[in-house]
Amino acid sequence: MVGNKIIVINPANSETVEELPVHNASDLDVLAQDARTAQKKWKTVPFSERLELFKNLKHFIQHNYQEFVTTIQPETGKTCPDTMVDVISMVAQIHNIEKNGIGRVLEFQKPIKSHPFLRNKITTVPRRPKGVVGVISPWNLPLAIPAADIFPAIFRGNAVIWKPSEFTPLSALKLKDAMNKVGFPGNLLQVAIGYGETGAALCETVDCVAFTGSCATGEKVKAICDRRHISHHLEMGGKAPAIVLADADIDRAVYGLLYGAFSNNGHYCKAFEIALVHLSIFDEVVDRLLHLVNNLVPGKDYGPIITKPQLEIIKNQVEQARNLHAYVATGGLEIGEARGYWYKPTVLLYTTEDMDVVRKETFGPVLPIIPFDKEEEAIRIATMSHLGLNASIFTRNEKKFYELANGILADHIGNIVGNDVMINWFITEAPQCGRKYSVAPVCGLERHGRSGDERFDTPNTIIWHKHSFFHLPFFKNKEPWWLPYGGLTNLTLKTFLWGF
Repeated sequence: MVGNKIIVINPANSETVEELPVHNASDLDVLAQDARTAQKKWKTVPFSERLELFKNLKHFIQHNYQEFVTTIQPETGKTCPDTMVDVISMVAQIHNIEKNGIGRVLEFQKPIKSHPFLRNKITTVPRRPKGVVGVISPWNLPLAIPAADIFPAIFRGNAVIWKPSEFTPLSALKLKDAMNKVGFPGNLLQVAIGYGETGAALCETVDCVAFTGSCATGEKVKAICDRRHISHHLEMGGKAPAIVLADADIDRAVYGLLYGAFSNNGHYCKAFEIALVHLSIFDEVVDRLLHLVNNLVPGKDYGPIITKPQLEIIKNQVEQARNLHAYVATGGLEIGEARGYWYKPTVLLYTTEDMDVVRKETFGPVLPIIPFDKEEEAIRIATMSHLGLNASIFTRNEKKFYELANGILADHIGNIVGNDVMINWFITEAPQCGRKYSVAPVCGLERHGRSGDERFDTPNTIIWHKHSFFHLPFFKNKEPWWLPYGGLTNLTLKTFLWGF
């Protein structure tokens, strides 16, 4: 990364993949002007025609998925299965539009059913697109996360300017190219290449911002959006706990911990960053998990840490834990030659609550495992982070799961999964909820689902007076509660009082 250009580095070997010019504030003004011109025309395109374009895009991705894989891998170093999560996520987002997009649109075009006293007031609540939406996306899922913002925003009639991470811009350019190929208007989706300054300039030019990234950057985005009084949707990480109860299916729990902590090298906002295991099965769970972790193969089961700054965060957290007398049961060190950002999957025991690895987001292949005796203690530790995105509970007792999931956990964590790992991401009919700083103090995330679609448009309430009150001719020119008040005023008001 150098000044007015971005140097894309392959984290597997530190080799240069490509160099790209950076967009400055003046460039953003031009992109915004082009986007507004495209959006004015796009918002008049019927929803049925928009849907056909998305179907074409879905088919293009399915038939050319390898092109996306070979674009993502050099700039992330991911394994093929981890890369496919990005590709499949795009298809899942479009499936949600196919299944629910037009139906949700038709619902808000129909008159709403009001009280019988007010049926002569024909009320509709149409929704208008925001205009130009700015999407700022991270490097860990360079297509999956932005697709969950870009696709519904465009379907709802907006144009999008997308600022991808400076570490993964090639994936963004690939998706834009694919959308152009299947017939989307050329300036409807535009890609702004750059660093934080480009992201800040983007926030100054658009009508709505969808941001995914760190708390520190999210606060800067929020400050700009608040000053400009524009809507913003922030997702700022997670510290997902996995709670393994005494009655858990140990096989499923162990494989769940393995995937939840170490798939994609822990580079998921919903990845397990702490495991709480009941004392009665603690030793067995740890032993079996360590056996699996020690047999993971670099390059096959996991790739490198995607960015060098993130590697330093991971190393520092593990080193601090080691200095505070945590036991590194496996891992805890870089692997391979000096080239690339490789780090061995790590399991920590005897960690304490004063350690960063227990309290702060690690965003890497590190799992502290903590024993508990009482469920209350597990819940307390699981909810002490300032982040609250995902959690999993492993138990054979369905009633117990719902008891915990609907209890205090729900006050602190947005998505709670039983006997599974992060699967809520692919259930696109349901919103991706969040608590605490995972979604900023005053902002709801709500990707996916109806609320996810409605982030990108604004309602209006439109009312047409169709006929007089109960068709009574003496109310033709005047409502009974209008001035001047007369003998029917109090009678009408009392009728309303008891009629609702």
